[in-house]
Amino acid sequence: MGLLSRIADSFRTASPVPPTNLARVDPRRLAVRGAFDPDRVPDWFANRAADWSPWDDRAVLADAIGKCTVVFACATFLADAVAESPLEVYRKDAQGEPDVATDRPAQLCRDLLSVPNPYTSGSEFLLTLVLGMCVWGYGVVEKVRPKGSLDLPVELWTLRPDWLVRRRRPDATERTWEYPKPGGGRRTIDDRDVVIVPYYPDPWRASYGISPAQVAAREIGIDSSLTDFLKTFLEHNGVPQVILKHPDPIYDPAIVAGIKEGWRQTYAGPKAYGQVGVIHGGYELEVVGDGIEAMAWPDLRGLTEQKIAQAHRVPLELIQGQMALDGSALTTTQFEGAMAVLQRYAAAPLRSRIDGAFTRGVLAEFTGGDPAYDLAFDTGGILALQEDHDALHARVRADYAAGLVTLDEARQDLGMDELPDGQGRVFAVAFSTTLTPVDDLIPAEESATPPPAETPPAKSARRYRDEKAMSPADLETRASSLARTAHDKKRLAEIGARALRKFWTEQGDRIVREVTGKGDAPDARAVHDIDWSEEERALALVLLRFYRANGEAAFAAVSDLVGVEVAWDLANPNVQRVSADLARRIVAIAETTRADVARIVGEALREGVSTPELADRLRGLFAQTYRGRAETVARTESAAAYNRASTVGYRESGAVEEVELADNPAHDADPMGPTMTTCADRAGLVVPLAEADDYTASMHPNCIMGIVPILATPLGG
Repeated sequence: MGLLSRIADSFRTASPVPPTNLARVDPRRLAVRGAFDPDRVPDWFANRAADWSPWDDRAVLADAIGKCTVVFACATFLADAVAESPLEVYRKDAQGEPDVATDRPAQLCRDLLSVPNPYTSGSEFLLTLVLGMCVWGYGVVEKVRPKGSLDLPVELWTLRPDWLVRRRRPDATERTWEYPKPGGGRRTIDDRDVVIVPYYPDPWRASYGISPAQVAAREIGIDSSLTDFLKTFLEHNGVPQVILKHPDPIYDPAIVAGIKEGWRQTYAGPKAYGQVGVIHGGYELEVVGDGIEAMAWPDLRGLTEQKIAQAHRVPLELIQGQMALDGSALTTTQFEGAMAVLQRYAAAPLRSRIDGAFTRGVLAEFTGGDPAYDLAFDTGGILALQEDHDALHARVRADYAAGLVTLDEARQDLGMDELPDGQGRVFAVAFSTTLTPVDDLIPAEESATPPPAETPPAKSARRYRDEKAMSPADLETRASSLARTAHDKKRLAEIGARALRKFWTEQGDRIVREVTGKGDAPDARAVHDIDWSEEERALALVLLRFYRANGEAAFAAVSDLVGVEVAWDLANPNVQRVSADLARRIVAIAETTRADVARIVGEALREGVSTPELADRLRGLFAQTYRGRAETVARTESAAAYNRASTVGYRESGAVEEVELADNPAHDADPMGPTMTTCADRAGLVVPLAEADDYTASMHPNCIMGIVPILATPLGG
């Protein structure tokens, strides 16, 4: 047993003591979190010694750090990716939306994070922290406090986990940490001054964290051994590749030794490469050893590198591994795509764990654990996560030219200031464009007698998709479509809900001023005096941009799923038709708001309440009821816009003739729409692409129905 193992075993029977920063809880949180158990700690804090993960073999650790270039490349890519964005302090506003905090506690914390100590900047600090996390499985940060002050930390330092030892105080049951001094000896660190950041939580709950280097330890060992073997092979020719055969036996060992030495001096080793061998006197040359290619060296090396990169979630193309080198060089677009994958799926989870640990262990020192404050990385400056500059300009110019956004909104999208004095609050409407009311598009005689609704077929007559009969390629396409659709709709619904909450908050303020500013008593005429047309136009500005975002996301998903590039082009008549259909939905949403306001004012008049009471009721409508309504409307409108756009995208691709409807099989009530089907009726139903819009129109609010393409020709076929 090694020294480190003996040290670890000596502490494993001690009782657990949680770090002070985790045990301390702000009393204001008790109302929402329930009773707090101060003795409850995470499993990985229980019975922990001076743990520095399963790395108990210095040779293996040295191989991972000093020999394996793949580990070094992955770790440095991750560290650089995380450190590319700074930590920022945010505080929730009255609507619960985060905004950059500018008060004194936030500024003190921000100053500390930007310059953690006299020798390290904020980005250098994050580099050191992430590199340690990649190897040890977790990072350790020490908070330094000056004596005789307000007891707030003034410096942050990263520590090596393997040098950190946990000790029990001789006069108490509490434990502290010990760390070596530069000049010798050890110093004591309190629990409250240690912040632990896991690379990834250990699923066995045995360690503070687990690193990709630990998971890929076997592959790292193979990679290091292959490097050592290649060095030996090139220096000493590895195994004998050839032998000299003579028809007659040679009994004198001295003659054999002389022949071997003569051959070695002339033809062995790297210096003899390319010389011409001469054999005579009855000798024959026979090959018995293998070369590098015969030993499948490239394949073996490529597989180990791939597994190491997989453990780190780093695209193999970025580290230029053996398999990547076998193909052609990366184009700029491919490299940027790989960098985006690195940022989204490897660096982003690390950032979330770092800002979570720092929120609890550092920010709480300055804010007292106020839940309104939060630490998060500001990723606005990461190029790999931003929209292409040229593509952004093209999209904004197209939206402005189509009359969907104002000049000021277009300027804001491009990072420019609004024009002064409201000069930019204009739409670009072509001279030849005729603005026609929707009702005027339908002749009166046709609208008076609507066509009879078609009776939907019985469920037994419908065709449903059989998963057992699907090919692996179809199953993969189906799974990819469902995952992509669910991810896009969730993200877009969150964005839409935030925009609608902000709009309705501002609309509520306008309506309260209009309704209650007419006099000391409520007046029914005030509701009619509101410029509802202007309110509807303001709502349209929000929802049209939301519909456009859904259309662009749906078309991007279609391009990826069917392998045919399609673009959400506002000049496309099919795209225009969908945009017009979606715009008609805005009228109903605005009308609901008008009816709600009229209802509240009418109730107030009947009850004879005062103007301040009416104002409070209206504010409650927009601040409370409409907060939930924003989420419902965002989910409903996102589902409708995304599905309608998906249908157009599949039609534009020419690769889809039928689609499968993915819906909730447990909801078998409330049939709606032209198809009069329930969610259960639609779950797994196969319909022609031309009928998909009818089923989208049959969705109820908050419906989760998605559209899965059934490819006419499988990808790669």
